[in-house]
Amino acid sequence: MIKFLRKYRDMPVTVKASLWFVVCGFLQKGISLLTTPIFSRLLTTEEYGVVSIFLTWNNIIIIIATLNLAAGVYLRGLIKYSNDRDNFTASLQSLFVVCTGIVFLIYIIFRNYLNVLFDLPTKYVCVMFADILVCTAFQFWSARQRVEYQYTKLVALTLANALLKPTLGILFILFFEDNVSARIYSMVLADSITFGYLFASIFAHKGGKFSVKYWKYALNYNIPLVPHYLSQIVLNQADRVMINSLCGSSDAGIYSLAYSAAAVMTIFNQSILNSFNPWMYQSIKERKYKDIKTNSLYLLILVAALNLLLIFFAPEAISILAPKDYYQAIWVIPPVSMSVYFTFMYSLFANFEFYYEKTKFMMIASVFGAVLNIILNYFFVSAFGFLAAGYTTLVCYLCYCIAHYIVMKRILKSEENGINVYNIKSMLLISTLFVAAGFGIMLLYNHSYVRYAIFGIMVIILIAYRRKIWHLICTIREIKK
Repeated sequence: MIKFLRKYRDMPVTVKASLWFVVCGFLQKGISLLTTPIFSRLLTTEEYGVVSIFLTWNNIIIIIATLNLAAGVYLRGLIKYSNDRDNFTASLQSLFVVCTGIVFLIYIIFRNYLNVLFDLPTKYVCVMFADILVCTAFQFWSARQRVEYQYTKLVALTLANALLKPTLGILFILFFEDNVSARIYSMVLADSITFGYLFASIFAHKGGKFSVKYWKYALNYNIPLVPHYLSQIVLNQADRVMINSLCGSSDAGIYSLAYSAAAVMTIFNQSILNSFNPWMYQSIKERKYKDIKTNSLYLLILVAALNLLLIFFAPEAISILAPKDYYQAIWVIPPVSMSVYFTFMYSLFANFEFYYEKTKFMMIASVFGAVLNIILNYFFVSAFGFLAAGYTTLVCYLCYCIAHYIVMKRILKSEENGINVYNIKSMLLISTLFVAAGFGIMLLYNHSYVRYAIFGIMVIILIAYRRKIWHLICTIREIKK
């Protein structure tokens, strides 16, 4: 422990921040995952499905209402306008408030028609907009903390929110008769308590002034990206809305639970990307492509290995997370975990689209994947039930990844003389082995002893040959140097 503390003290601030940002990501969603067994037992599958639909529409409306200004354009702008970050931040925050107000006004006028589409009452949609305001304020604040490697306050606030959400959720469900309302209101209240002062600080006008120049920059950059962001939500969550419509809220609840189990890998992916993306933007700026090629392969292997681990123990994960009513979810985890892997791979390609501000090409690739997902879900979910949604999602993410790779190649051809930033042959090999192993493991779900034996043999082999494996890794690293 003393040696570890010494090494930690000697770490550069960038390394310390990256470490804590990974921890931060796990805290934010990891605690939510750990409390899933509680809520899956407090709520029926139907109630769980309705809450999932609320969260799905929340993720869709937040993009439309805020233009997702706290995402790519803000991170890119903090680097591009590094000498004027306060004014840039104030400009984008004021723009997001105006946009959200306009969208909310439109909803109020047409709420009778939109509520039919959402399959939610007005009271839920209104608190949804309140949640959008405070959560977006937090996204702005946390993005700047990451860019400036300020991790202490971010970790503390994230931990407070992560603990308060399930605590209030359990208390509300126990003391109120309407379980769905109790769960939804508790989540919004927790966000308001922890992030509300960040939203209030936007109106204090401290540290920055509004600028029309930054509004124009943000709108030109992000409006073409709105279809892209919506397409990502369609790929990630719209299948729950379609399952709710085609199969019922109970099946939507079971499918959502499987997604929650696979979300542990999404947490890891996002935590890596939150630290990796700022470094990657800086590496692109300094043309350190060799470092990008090497580190991306190591990360891809790590993500593949962790997803395989989840696929291996999917039956056990579901039995821990939920009662027997949800057991069919085990067949959804393998394709969803594979989709998570291809999500990470897509992000590696998309970083070049963000950096060079080629957002129109990104929009085309993303919309293609989303439309394909809706079409496949309509036909296959109707024919084979909610389990088919996991496999249509996998096919769409694979196509989505390929489309963004093609876009990236086109951008590099025009901007960097067609340089090969990634070792695509190695990426294809890793992906092929990962998918084959994932489906192979799934075939053993009804043969637990065989599955445990194979896993035990793999662990023994890794331990027995650990020195040779480490020597091989060191040799490869030396060759690369």
